[in-house]
Amino acid sequence: MVENRRFALLADLDKTLHDSDEYTTSAFVYSLDQLGYPLSPRQTITKLIGKPLIECYEALAPGGDFEALRAAHTKFQEEHPELLKPFPHTISTLSKIKDEGFNTAVITSRSRASALENMEATGVARFIDYLVSVDDVENPKPHPEPVQKALIHFNIPAHHAWTAGDSHLDVQAGNRAGTHTIAVVNGKLTQEIIESRPDHIIYDIEEIYPVIMTGIRIITGSV
Repeated sequence: MVENRRFALLADLDKTLHDSDEYTTSAFVYSLDQLGYPLSPRQTITKLIGKPLIECYEALAPGGDFEALRAAHTKFQEEHPELLKPFPHTISTLSKIKDEGFNTAVITSRSRASALENMEATGVARFIDYLVSVDDVENPKPHPEPVQKALIHFNIPAHHAWTAGDSHLDVQAGNRAGTHTIAVVNGKLTQEIIESRPDHIIYDIEEIYPVIMTGIRIITGSV
């Protein structure tokens, strides 16, 4: 287990650890509707999830009042915590990874306050050692800075870490930082994911554990 402290899982939050599609998409729909902006199709909104909130609203309501939209977005999510939940195998998978002694980080485009509140609400927080939010970096994903920040915190080389996420933005950030990358496809496998060239594509969060364990055996020569 001590040896495993040399390795880390760096995971995205929304749509990777958290089943947050309805929680997030509905907040966008509510905010746009409340403030009188044209409603975008849910499919359009879903494709934006993973980017910083301001970038999403710049695309959905160009020139709009971002502070008012953000306030409405936050209000909706505070009033509907029941829409947020971990995926069925998130807690058991994180528990196994922590039992093995691995470092764990969440790298998210959410604000620090929102991410912490969400992780506490779903029980994910107790399995996470470190958080890199959009508030903690100058350059969010797909820039490698958020991933590099976690590597520096854990004091491990990039090839000892796995960056996991549902978006091509997560994969690109991990690739650019030099980590192994895992695309977690909880829904449809998109062309953007394929073109981002992840090292692994999985369809359930529980598949992360064997991917990491196999990778460690290869790195340490214990195959």
